[in-house]
Amino acid sequence: MVKFNLAYLLIPLYVAVSCSGLVLMKTKLGIWSPQFMFGAIFWGVGAGIWVVVLRLTPLSFAFPVASSLLLIGSTVMGYWLLKEDIGPSQIAGIVLIALGVLLVSTGRRAS
Repeated sequence: MVKFNLAYLLIPLYVAVSCSGLVLMKTKLGIWSPQFMFGAIFWGVGAGIWVVVLRLTPLSFAFPVASSLLLIGSTVMGYWLLKEDIGPSQIAGIVLIALGVLLVSTGRRAS
């Protein structure tokens, strides 16, 4: 029987909420704008999810996977939503990071 770990759902949720918060904060420069405030709230919720992830998994698993997915997520969201440029070296880097996440996540199971 496969043991289910809530962290496998919470890490992608953490990445989605945190990246969304970053994009919202980036869209408006005024720190009192509604978009910035909602972005800050999302980012804060992401921090709360991160604390739960750390309680459920070893740091040596959670941090490499989450930080790599944050890098990929923020780059992709910046490209799609903020119209930021992505060069060939960034695309290659994203592919290598994704392969690294795959190796880290399959090499050691979350406890």
